[in-house]
Amino acid sequence: MNLNRLSLPSLIACVLVIALIGIAWSVWSRDGGPGLPHPVTLGSQVQRTGVTPQDEQAPESPDQRTRVTPQDKHAPQSPDQRTGVTPQDEQAPQSPDQRTEVTPHDEQAPESPDQRTGVTPQDGQAPESPDQRTGVTPQDEQDVRPPSRADLPPSEASGSTVRVQKIGDNEFRYLVNSEAQVFIGMGYNPIYRYLSNEERAANYDRDFRILCQAGVNHITGWDADKGYEQDKFDELTLDYAHRYGIGVVMPFFLPFDGDYYDEAFRRDLLDQAAAKVARFRDHPALRMWGVGNEVFLDGLPPEMAPAFGDFYLEVADLIHGLDPNHPVIYREGEDIFVPIIVTFMQRRPPEREWLLYAMNVYTAEIERILDTWTDYGFDRPLFVSEFGAEEYWPGGRAIGYLDMWRMIRSHPEYVMGGAPYVWTTEGPEPVDQKWGLMDGESVPVDDTFSRLRADWLEEEGARRSCPAT
Repeated sequence: MNLNRLSLPSLIACVLVIALIGIAWSVWSRDGGPGLPHPVTLGSQVQRTGVTPQDEQAPESPDQRTRVTPQDKHAPQSPDQRTGVTPQDEQAPQSPDQRTEVTPHDEQAPESPDQRTGVTPQDGQAPESPDQRTGVTPQDEQDVRPPSRADLPPSEASGSTVRVQKIGDNEFRYLVNSEAQVFIGMGYNPIYRYLSNEERAANYDRDFRILCQAGVNHITGWDADKGYEQDKFDELTLDYAHRYGIGVVMPFFLPFDGDYYDEAFRRDLLDQAAAKVARFRDHPALRMWGVGNEVFLDGLPPEMAPAFGDFYLEVADLIHGLDPNHPVIYREGEDIFVPIIVTFMQRRPPEREWLLYAMNVYTAEIERILDTWTDYGFDRPLFVSEFGAEEYWPGGRAIGYLDMWRMIRSHPEYVMGGAPYVWTTEGPEPVDQKWGLMDGESVPVDDTFSRLRADWLEEEGARRSCPAT
């Protein structure tokens, strides 16, 4: 370019453009762009495997923090899992005015009028064809793209209303249908998806009765996370959870290895999210939308962080627009990535008080993180969406879990509660054999669950009437 041919105003304009590009680059570098070290080199987060080659040689003390790479925890994902599509996401589309969806079990037997769940134990007892034992409905087998998000109207009513109320500086209340509630959760991981609806219903009835009698009021789950086929949370799951007074954090998978700069990839995820919201937003068991889990920890490339941050706000805004009655919550490992997350969650107005953060923690760092949470200036409460203790900790595993729960409850003003990982040893991930609290028949494997149960039942509102068999 010949600068002598440019007028003074044009020269000034060029200088300004170059300066703006430099500023943008420095901001991305500071806030999660190429200037960040790769997440897996930070080494301050122990994932729930808690195992590296060094770990197998000698036990650690509880306060030692383990360096873990994504390969330590999970098998690689198949290419199909990059789309974040789960079997339930591939079901036939709803018409925009459909507020609920009928599943096969709803059509098998008449309901009793007093059941608000929409499901009776008889709902799955009609004889099933062999194909029905897989849990696949004819609708599941149709190769039909979900409805476009542009065709879906916002919800005008909801079976439940959930929000976080700020009542002072770093002081919040978690409200379910306007009633304050402690988040007493359980990471719920059994694989019932291939059972008949009758068998699934019987298992949910057994499991949720145990959880109800222990004071648990929430379950969390996963979609296609970690390269393993997770269970499906569908109408049957939610119906039985609601029967026992248990709310559901509905998962929505965001792949760590997706190209968040690619418009077609983003559009596909947005359409999936819109379809899922339209399907479940009016169910009374719904509590929050669990959008994304450990995306940074699993290996999101640093150069993808800006695009992921922008996309996350886009999908969160979409979900909130369609369902303003339930918060969106992001789950991530410990507090390593909180500064990055704070930056991208606060980058674009408005403030989004309905966009929440949850932490997964498996180390003694939990005490430090909880004590210093308000120092991040996030102006959000904290949920502990996963926690687990090691057998070699002082007092053993059961005492470790109990101590972690009591640390969570030591900050009731800004820590809303927590969910131990994980319900059963028979989950999809190999590490579930280590962390599971129950065996495949929902029988406690040790005294961890009973110790937690005793503390949970001391919480206000935890003791409630649970339906009889």
